[in-house]
Amino acid sequence: MTAPQAPNGGGVRVKPLEWRHFDNGNAWANTEVGLAYYVYPDGSWSYRNGNPQPGGTSIDAAKAAAQADYEARILSALASDASPRGEAVAWQTQGEDGQWFDARGMHVTLHQRGFPVRPLYAHPAPATVTDAMVLAAWRGFYGCGGRPEKDEEEMMRNALAAALAPATEVPK
Repeated sequence: MTAPQAPNGGGVRVKPLEWRHFDNGNAWANTEVGLAYYVYPDGSWSYRNGNPQPGGTSIDAAKAAAQADYEARILSALASDASPRGEAVAWQTQGEDGQWFDARGMHVTLHQRGFPVRPLYAHPAPATVTDAMVLAAWRGFYGCGGRPEKDEEEMMRNALAAALAPATEVPK
Protein backbone atom coordinates (compact mmCIF):
# COMPACT_ATOMS: atom_id res chain seq x y z
CA MET A 1 0.00 0.00 0.00
CA THR A 2 1.26 3.49 -0.79
CA ALA A 3 0.03 6.87 0.37
CA PRO A 4 -3.13 7.91 -1.52
CA GLN A 5 -2.55 10.30 -4.41
CA ALA A 6 -4.83 12.59 -6.37
CA PRO A 7 -4.82 11.97 -10.14
CA ASN A 8 -1.63 13.35 -11.76
CA GLY A 9 -0.32 14.53 -8.35
CA GLY A 10 -3.01 17.21 -8.28
CA GLY A 11 -2.06 18.52 -4.86
CA VAL A 12 -5.18 17.63 -2.92
CA ARG A 13 -5.70 15.27 -0.06
CA VAL A 14 -8.75 13.77 1.54
CA LYS A 15 -9.23 14.84 5.13
CA PRO A 16 -8.89 12.01 7.62
CA LEU A 17 -12.05 10.66 9.19
CA GLU A 18 -12.52 11.83 12.78
CA TRP A 19 -13.49 8.86 14.93
CA ARG A 20 -15.81 8.92 17.91
CA HIS A 21 -16.01 5.91 20.18
CA PHE A 22 -19.00 4.16 21.72
CA ASP A 23 -18.80 2.52 25.15
CA ASN A 24 -19.18 -0.94 23.54
CA GLY A 25 -15.89 -0.62 21.64
CA ASN A 26 -17.41 0.37 18.28
CA ALA A 27 -16.52 3.71 16.69
CA TRP A 28 -18.06 5.94 14.01
CA ALA A 29 -17.02 8.90 11.86
CA ASN A 30 -19.20 11.32 9.91
CA THR A 31 -17.95 12.30 6.47
CA GLU A 32 -17.98 15.72 4.82
CA VAL A 33 -20.79 14.45 2.57
CA GLY A 34 -23.14 13.47 5.38
CA LEU A 35 -22.53 9.72 5.52
CA ALA A 36 -21.08 7.77 8.40
CA TYR A 37 -18.52 5.00 8.63
CA TYR A 38 -18.70 2.45 11.46
CA VAL A 39 -15.87 0.23 12.73
CA TYR A 40 -16.04 -2.72 15.09
CA PRO A 41 -13.55 -4.37 17.48
CA ASP A 42 -13.46 -7.54 15.33
CA GLY A 43 -11.81 -5.50 12.54
CA SER A 44 -14.86 -5.14 10.30
CA TRP A 45 -16.32 -1.83 9.08
CA SER A 46 -19.33 -0.46 7.20
CA TYR A 47 -20.66 2.78 5.80
CA ARG A 48 -24.23 4.05 5.47
CA ASN A 49 -25.31 1.35 7.95
CA GLY A 50 -24.49 -1.26 5.30
CA ASN A 51 -23.23 -4.77 5.67
CA PRO A 52 -19.94 -5.03 7.58
CA GLN A 53 -16.85 -5.43 5.39
CA PRO A 54 -13.69 -7.25 6.47
CA GLY A 55 -11.00 -4.77 7.44
CA GLY A 56 -8.45 -6.68 9.45
CA THR A 57 -8.07 -8.08 12.92
CA SER A 58 -8.49 -4.94 15.04
CA ILE A 59 -10.46 -1.74 15.26
CA ASP A 60 -7.35 0.16 14.06
CA ALA A 61 -7.20 -2.04 10.94
CA ALA A 62 -10.91 -1.42 10.38
CA LYS A 63 -10.35 2.35 10.67
CA ALA A 64 -7.54 2.16 8.10
CA ALA A 65 -9.74 0.16 5.71
CA ALA A 66 -12.65 2.59 6.16
CA GLN A 67 -10.32 5.57 5.57
CA ALA A 68 -8.97 3.94 2.40
CA ASP A 69 -12.52 3.35 1.14
CA TYR A 70 -13.49 6.97 1.88
CA GLU A 71 -10.37 8.30 0.13
CA ALA A 72 -10.97 6.08 -2.90
CA ARG A 73 -14.56 7.35 -3.19
CA ILE A 74 -13.55 11.01 -2.96
CA LEU A 75 -10.49 10.70 -5.23
CA SER A 76 -12.49 8.78 -7.85
CA ALA A 77 -14.56 11.94 -8.35
CA LEU A 78 -11.52 14.07 -9.23
CA ALA A 79 -10.73 14.99 -12.79
CA SER A 80 -7.62 13.22 -14.07
CA ASP A 81 -6.51 16.34 -15.94
CA ALA A 82 -5.73 18.31 -12.78
CA SER A 83 -2.63 20.41 -13.22
CA PRO A 84 0.44 18.74 -11.68
CA ARG A 85 2.63 20.73 -9.32
CA GLY A 86 5.50 18.40 -8.70
CA GLU A 87 6.63 16.17 -5.91
CA ALA A 88 6.14 16.81 -2.23
CA VAL A 89 9.12 18.60 -0.66
CA ALA A 90 8.48 17.02 2.77
CA TRP A 91 6.05 14.76 4.61
CA GLN A 92 4.49 15.07 8.04
CA THR A 93 2.77 12.61 10.36
CA GLN A 94 0.39 13.31 13.21
CA GLY A 95 1.24 12.42 16.79
CA GLU A 96 -1.17 11.21 19.45
CA ASP A 97 -1.46 14.79 20.74
CA GLY A 98 -2.77 15.93 17.33
CA GLN A 99 0.37 17.87 16.45
CA TRP A 100 2.02 17.37 13.04
CA PHE A 101 5.76 16.67 12.81
CA ASP A 102 8.42 15.73 10.24
CA ALA A 103 8.01 12.14 9.01
CA ARG A 104 11.75 12.03 8.08
CA GLY A 105 11.27 9.92 4.94
CA MET A 106 9.13 7.31 6.70
CA HIS A 107 5.76 8.49 5.30
CA VAL A 108 4.98 5.30 3.34
CA THR A 109 5.79 3.03 6.31
CA LEU A 110 3.84 5.25 8.69
CA HIS A 111 0.85 5.30 6.32
CA GLN A 112 0.96 1.50 6.00
CA ARG A 113 0.84 1.26 9.79
CA GLY A 114 -2.28 3.46 9.93
CA PHE A 115 -0.70 6.75 10.99
CA PRO A 116 -2.04 9.91 9.33
CA VAL A 117 0.47 11.43 6.90
CA ARG A 118 0.33 14.50 4.69
CA PRO A 119 2.56 15.88 1.94
CA LEU A 120 3.91 19.41 1.95
CA TYR A 121 4.43 21.22 -1.34
CA ALA A 122 6.37 24.35 -2.21
CA HIS A 123 3.40 25.75 -4.16
CA PRO A 124 0.00 24.34 -3.20
CA ALA A 125 -2.58 24.27 -5.98
CA PRO A 126 -6.19 25.11 -5.16
CA ALA A 127 -8.76 22.35 -5.57
CA THR A 128 -11.53 23.02 -8.07
CA VAL A 129 -14.82 21.17 -7.72
CA THR A 130 -16.37 20.50 -11.14
CA ASP A 131 -19.94 19.53 -12.05
CA ALA A 132 -18.66 16.08 -13.09
CA MET A 133 -17.04 15.62 -9.67
CA VAL A 134 -20.29 16.55 -7.91
CA LEU A 135 -22.30 14.09 -10.01
CA ALA A 136 -19.76 11.27 -9.60
CA ALA A 137 -19.54 11.79 -5.84
CA TRP A 138 -23.34 11.95 -5.47
CA ARG A 139 -23.83 8.75 -7.48
CA GLY A 140 -20.97 6.99 -5.67
CA PHE A 141 -22.14 7.83 -2.18
CA TYR A 142 -25.86 7.38 -2.71
CA GLY A 143 -25.54 4.39 -5.05
CA CYS A 144 -28.09 5.57 -7.59
CA GLY A 145 -28.33 6.94 -11.11
CA GLY A 146 -30.05 10.11 -12.15
CA ARG A 147 -29.14 13.56 -10.96
CA PRO A 148 -29.19 15.19 -7.54
CA GLU A 149 -31.79 17.79 -6.59
CA LYS A 150 -30.49 21.38 -6.49
CA ASP A 151 -30.08 21.36 -2.69
CA GLU A 152 -28.33 17.96 -2.81
CA GLU A 153 -26.00 19.22 -5.54
CA GLU A 154 -25.10 22.30 -3.49
CA MET A 155 -24.50 20.18 -0.38
CA MET A 156 -22.25 17.77 -2.32
CA ARG A 157 -20.32 20.65 -3.96
CA ASN A 158 -19.72 22.29 -0.56
CA ALA A 159 -18.72 18.98 1.01
CA LEU A 160 -16.24 18.19 -1.79
CA ALA A 161 -14.73 21.68 -1.54
CA ALA A 162 -14.31 21.20 2.24
CA ALA A 163 -12.90 17.67 1.89
CA LEU A 164 -10.41 18.64 -0.82
CA ALA A 165 -8.47 21.20 1.19
CA PRO A 166 -4.93 22.03 0.03
CA ALA A 167 -2.38 19.55 1.37
CA THR A 168 -0.51 22.18 3.38
CA GLU A 169 -3.58 23.37 5.26
CA VAL A 170 -3.52 22.43 8.95
CA PRO A 171 -6.60 20.32 9.84
CA LYS A 172 -9.01 22.01 12.22
